[in-house]
Amino acid sequence: MCDTLIALADVTLDGSVTFAKNNDRPAGEGQTVQVFKASRYEAGAVLSCTYIEIPQVSKTLPVFL
Repeated sequence: MCDTLIALADVTLDGSVTFAKNNDRPAGEGQTVQVFKASRYEAGAVLSCTYIEIPQVSKTLPVFL
């Protein structure tokens, strides 16, 4: 299981933002940080996943992973 934690500026002593993540994957396996911007999609758009396709929502929010 993985855990992700974030402490925003209003709760840290020096006003910094702290991001932490642990992982149960092998130590040598790469763990990249990715940022996905908010997007809008046309009606009827389809999202291609690994094994299936699903209807895309009309609007996504930004994500930091």
